[in-house]
Amino acid sequence: MRKYRCPLLAIAIAVSAVACLAATSPADAARPDLPQATDTIHASGAYGTEPTLTDVSPSNSWLTFNPPDAQSSTTGSLTCDVGATNTSPVGIYPISDCSGFTSSFFDIFVDVSLPDSNWTIDPCTPELHWLAISLPITYGTPILSNLLNPNAIGCDGASTVPGGFIFTPPVGTVPYATEMLQLDATFTPTDTTDFVSGGQVTNDLTVLPADLTVTASNESAQVDGPLPTLAWSANFVNGDTASSLTTRPTCVTTAHVNNAGNVTSLHGTYPITCSGGADPNYNFRYASGTLTVGPADTIVQRLSPEAVTNGRPAKLEATLIAVPPVANPSQDVPVKGAKITLELTKEKGHQSCTTGPTNVSGVGSCTIKKVTESAGKGSESASYKGDADYKAAAATDKLTVKK
Repeated sequence: MRKYRCPLLAIAIAVSAVACLAATSPADAARPDLPQATDTIHASGAYGTEPTLTDVSPSNSWLTFNPPDAQSSTTGSLTCDVGATNTSPVGIYPISDCSGFTSSFFDIFVDVSLPDSNWTIDPCTPELHWLAISLPITYGTPILSNLLNPNAIGCDGASTVPGGFIFTPPVGTVPYATEMLQLDATFTPTDTTDFVSGGQVTNDLTVLPADLTVTASNESAQVDGPLPTLAWSANFVNGDTASSLTTRPTCVTTAHVNNAGNVTSLHGTYPITCSGGADPNYNFRYASGTLTVGPADTIVQRLSPEAVTNGRPAKLEATLIAVPPVANPSQDVPVKGAKITLELTKEKGHQSCTTGPTNVSGVGSCTIKKVTESAGKGSESASYKGDADYKAAAATDKLTVKK
């Protein structure tokens, strides 16, 4: 058996005359006044640690000697046998066979008896360790097992305790961006008899916002046509969409747009830029797009008059209108400043004139000084050659030449 230290305040010392005489000379054995002492101790320690009942000095105040002056004459250190080791499971073990004191008063070894004394091995509460997490992760990155590496140390201060940890939040969670996220790890040992379950250790994880690039979509429009919705796209993570953002970005263009929402800039390309997005999970970056403004479709309408008189002057009139890509009369826009060629035709003869620039209503007119066509049914036609901003257009309508 191993020798271990006696704890303070609880030790029994019995000096057995028979045992002492067995260890001394015959002259000592004849002495009837050997001191006697009896007591009981109860000591304990955690599983995995060595029971330590060794090196007890006789000067400890809790030691009882009879006669009292025997204490001052006792030297040495007390060692006791304990029926357990550092690998013994949780339980109660006897303490016995204490020795190591010598009495100079009696010139003999003092044997100590500890009836009903015991050593209790209690379950060990593991010491949990978790190195600080030094590197941050970015929003959209799940918590991976390589970050979750705590360990449990036994009560001997060295051995690793088998078992497992449950983490909060669990592995695979995608945390929101935050300056510091607390991670909790709860330990359950494999051996729940010799080790205490439920110990917890914490760590801190920094979650940085992800970079979000908002890219303006390329759009197209036509002169005097409606401005399309200026859309954007972004490289969202974690299944996010535009609706996930605290504040969505908005986009604008440098092309001029009137109060009716129509593009009044000339044909060409104009940048589209976005801004104003906000969300704690993202750092916003922006990439521009392009609005391409092309020439507008046009139509010629409202040709007049319906009749002219042979031999007399005739004032011809037409209206030039820019129309949107999708027919919508409410978005028709008169074309100002265009020149329209107007022509009277009857059989093989024809007369024509060219208007001056159309007015703000898109109306242009010109006068044929004398109608030379004979009376009868004919036609009036109008044509617009087009330019960089407006496409060509033409129209024909019925006309009567009167006598």
